[in-house]
Amino acid sequence: MLIKRLDHVNIRTRELPPVVAFYRDILLLEERDPPSNLDRTMVRWMYDHKDDPIVHISTPGALSEHGVYDNITGTTGGLDHVAFQCVGLGPLIERLEAHGVPWRENRVEVIKMTQVFLHDPTGVQIELNVFDEDPA
Repeated sequence: MLIKRLDHVNIRTRELPPVVAFYRDILLLEERDPPSNLDRTMVRWMYDHKDDPIVHISTPGALSEHGVYDNITGTTGGLDHVAFQCVGLGPLIERLEAHGVPWRENRVEVIKMTQVFLHDPTGVQIELNVFDEDPA
């Protein structure tokens, strides 16, 4: 087996609309229906600019026939955050401020990158990495 890349992240929530809105309106991912075997009122897939469904958002029980995984109060272990490489720091900051999303910035000068940290409505920490644009 060879791991090629991270395929997707699944976020479970009891409040689907605000979580979908966060990933759509703040991170500018495109909301679409999941495959037809899943209930689109309980599961939404969020696509990136390359047409990949990188964030799946589901309600408790949506991914199991018998509601086996209804409890979302458990821990995800050592998972600390989900990181996305992005472009356009200025528009990102403007969007966060326009939507009233709290955030913090960290500059990693050695690799010419700015990190923006925020949390989605479920509490998942999001890291948005923006490398300096090439002036050429």
